[in-house]
Amino acid sequence: MMNRKLFLLLMPFILLIGCQTAVAPEATAPPPSTEIAAPEMADTPPEPTPVVETPTGEPPAPTPTPSPTATSEPEASYRVIFVEADDTLNVRAAPGADNPVVAELAPDATDIRITGPGEQVDDWLWLPVESGSATGWVNGRYLTEMVSEADFCDNPDVLSLLDDFRAAVAAQDGPALAELIHPEHGLTIHRYWWNPAVWFAVADTADLFTSDADHYWGQADGTGFDMNGSFMEYIYPRMERNLLPATELGCNEILHGSTAGHVWLPEGYENVNFYAIYRPYAEDQFEL
Repeated sequence: MMNRKLFLLLMPFILLIGCQTAVAPEATAPPPSTEIAAPEMADTPPEPTPVVETPTGEPPAPTPTPSPTATSEPEASYRVIFVEADDTLNVRAAPGADNPVVAELAPDATDIRITGPGEQVDDWLWLPVESGSATGWVNGRYLTEMVSEADFCDNPDVLSLLDDFRAAVAAQDGPALAELIHPEHGLTIHRYWWNPAVWFAVADTADLFTSDADHYWGQADGTGFDMNGSFMEYIYPRMERNLLPATELGCNEILHGSTAGHVWLPEGYENVNFYAIYRPYAEDQFEL
């Protein structure tokens, strides 16, 4: 079942929204600790079948036995994300980046099975996995549940979450935004698709609209100058201009207008379902 949290990739005209159950890369800025607990049994025992009293001498009517029905959901499969095309995801002998590598998963690997509860190591969630002959532990930020395009694009909850996201951005409401961010994947922002990612943990997104902390957003298009500054200086004005008044949505399809360059997804996102949000220019105007 899809998790009602988002992991987000923001670009000038593209917002990638993953409603997949995502589970922490050997990367920078660790997300907050997450514990995995075994499901609890119900506190209240099932109610007994009521006994229907009948007149003396007449046997009670037999209680029909219900037919057995399947109650378990199919086991979820996972796929690799956030791994660039020339890299692999390490499978380690035990949870933690200091343990030996026993196998490697391709950046587009699918049909990965999680075989047990995860373990928190140095603020990262490590998961036991099995994929073909590969068995071991991986950093869960590089995994997400496999959800078909139809299930993702036809799910009204995805659009509802998108509406909530836009409302939080419009109100500059950091705590409301943090409620929507996936606890492991956090918020990833690219100023342009080719610029390096700037990653925010859930706790940091709560202060996103008020923080004056500087970040390196990469090099500016055209000039090549370094972009160093706060989120409100380099990112929010583009969201205010392009995200909030956008009128067109594309599911797993990049929407864009006239451009002198390419519009691609950043590397590592090929296995992610996403929405593109597009603001077309006015008919009496021309802009790239």
